[in-house]
Amino acid sequence: MRRWLARLALVLAGVLAIALGGAWYLVATVDLVAFEAQLALAARERTGHDLRIEGLDLRLLPLPGLQIQGLMVSAAPGFGPEPMLTVERARARVRLLPLLQGELELGALVLEGLELRLERSEAGRGSWEILVERLRAERAPNESTDLPPIGRVILRDTVVVYEDRAAGREILVQGLQLDLGPLSARAAPQLRVQAQLSSREPAVQAALLLSASGRTQDGQLVVSALDLDLTSRGELVPAGEQRLILAAPFSLDLASGRLHAEALDLAALGLAVQGSLLAEPQETGLELSGRLGVEGPDLRATMGLLGLELELADPSALASASLATAYRWDGQALRLEDLSLVVDGSTATGAVTVAGLQPPTAWFDLSVDRLDLDRYQPATQPGTGGPRAGLDEAWLEGRLRMGRLEVDGLRIEDLSLPLTVQRGALGVQGATARLLGGGLQASVSADLGASPPRYRLQGQASDLDLAGLIAASGAERELTGRLDLEVDLITAGPARDALLAGLGGRLCLALRDGEMPLAERAGAAGVRQGDQGWRARQAHERFAKVRERLVALATEKLDAKRPERLVYTRMGACFAFEGGVARSDDLRVDADRLQLEGAGLIDLPGEALDLSCLVGLEGLPPMELRVYGALDDPQVELDKPGAMDVVRYRVEQRRGALQDQVDLRRTQLQDELQGHRQELRDDLRDKTGEGVDRLLDHREQVLERRDELRGQVQEARQGLRDQLRGAREGRVERRRGGEEQSAASQENSAEAAPEQGQQTEP
Repeated sequence: MRRWLARLALVLAGVLAIALGGAWYLVATVDLVAFEAQLALAARERTGHDLRIEGLDLRLLPLPGLQIQGLMVSAAPGFGPEPMLTVERARARVRLLPLLQGELELGALVLEGLELRLERSEAGRGSWEILVERLRAERAPNESTDLPPIGRVILRDTVVVYEDRAAGREILVQGLQLDLGPLSARAAPQLRVQAQLSSREPAVQAALLLSASGRTQDGQLVVSALDLDLTSRGELVPAGEQRLILAAPFSLDLASGRLHAEALDLAALGLAVQGSLLAEPQETGLELSGRLGVEGPDLRATMGLLGLELELADPSALASASLATAYRWDGQALRLEDLSLVVDGSTATGAVTVAGLQPPTAWFDLSVDRLDLDRYQPATQPGTGGPRAGLDEAWLEGRLRMGRLEVDGLRIEDLSLPLTVQRGALGVQGATARLLGGGLQASVSADLGASPPRYRLQGQASDLDLAGLIAASGAERELTGRLDLEVDLITAGPARDALLAGLGGRLCLALRDGEMPLAERAGAAGVRQGDQGWRARQAHERFAKVRERLVALATEKLDAKRPERLVYTRMGACFAFEGGVARSDDLRVDADRLQLEGAGLIDLPGEALDLSCLVGLEGLPPMELRVYGALDDPQVELDKPGAMDVVRYRVEQRRGALQDQVDLRRTQLQDELQGHRQELRDDLRDKTGEGVDRLLDHREQVLERRDELRGQVQEARQGLRDQLRGAREGRVERRRGGEEQSAASQENSAEAAPEQGQQTEP
């Protein structure tokens, strides 16, 4: 048995010797110069880059391997002249046992002194894009891209340079040390990276430490644990040295280069960020997408770390915030969708697309539920940089909607603000809002790039609460009513004086259905001595003061019930602006017992006015009124004949009022006298007592008895009258019968007499 084992060992040793001999013969007979030429030709055909190798060495012992000295890959066409890739020394070891089994497996791949230079031209094309495009075009559809298993990949003293000529930005990675392996489906890879980073525009220096562990499976690299520790200082973090810690398990498809990180956890600048990442190589570049969430950071502290110190009106502003969004980067623009940003209780939702920061280029569509802008006003007045700063090259376009906006004491609701900023030209077209119970529509344009800057305001407001508007402005004027406004103004200039001097256009305002107080103005200030004719002016002013006192006394005596408020139905005018001077010829006031019509001008640059009005009071002839002088202290003149008519009218009113007072007093005295009489009667009745009551009762009884006797007498009299009437009627009847009998006897005697005559006549 032992002899068979010895023989078998000898056979294996012979086979191994033959194999080693064959390998040594193969290595000894290989033409390395021709091999280098073939490699350069293949690289040129497939990549478009020139490949140069200073030295190539194949080794058999102690392990088969390849060693390269001075490898260089030229720059892409249009870039250079510095090479894209250089390696001082590279060596690869091939594992013997897998090689004997017909499989290629590298034990270690070591690159020392590697320098990689990546450039982006002024046109925005990357030097690596040509290489990627050629490799994709050369690869057959069914060609396998699986890499052979590698035990370890080691990079020592590596330098990576990235230069963006379009943005003037440069990033330099020095001292890069990388240890990665094993890369195979049967083992879990480990990664450790250490490097020093620096950049120009912005100037940043950083130290990087990265460690990761994972596995390769079905052509994918699955990293189960990744820890990144980055310490940096520079322009991005002017407050001092800052640290960034990242934990991001991910999977990388080695064939397509697709990277997917489901759970990112980042801590930096006092922020805690969670999210996901999907990176996919595309024809236009690397595309990034995923979700991002930031919960409750202290924005003031974060901005302080970035060197941005803010002094706001509300010290508690920007104390808390949260962000949730879905993002996508396609190599040209960053898109934020399903955006939800909460700052101090105000929530903004919508979408934002940012195509660049230098200059700012963005599109947005945002909705904000409520915003108190007064909280974020600077505690101190900003500098005189003007609104032009930062907008000369900016390109912004979008729409902002707000449910409620509070600014300078005003509450604006349902605000819709379409905004465009195009290289110094700012425009707001068709903005709408609800303000003070009314509606507001406005369009604003500002050409900040012009010299001098030009501005235009167009809009109209209807049914605004005038009292609320005055209160929000901080004025103490008591004025109520509703305001309607139409405006179309243009101006140009860098400062207030120039803007007022260049103001032109038209403005119409109308106040309706309100009240205003009738306040007295103080007299004019005294005259300074030493001026020419000051004595005459001083005498005139003294006379004016005496006249004012007399008028005030007459007003107090004759018009004690003067109305304190003016109730108006309409006040308004349309002004035409030219050179900062506003002119109007339709000034009108319709109020209770008052009508006013006038015209004049208001000089805004000169801060003066001159208005002439015709005033009509109920029952009085028209009067001329002039208001002139400085805007902050205008003078008022009233024509004398009209003033005397007003005095007479007021005297008549006072006389009628006094007569009404006398009649009222007379009525009051009569009522008081009647009351005193009634009180005296009541007192007398109380003092007489029961005796007076008995006398009064007896008197009432006597009166009642008298009434009874009077009734009996009336009845007796009526009975006697009836008896007398009956006796009288009997006598009359008897007399009438006697008369009838005597008449009958006379008739009989008369008839007998003729007959006797006849007898005696013959």
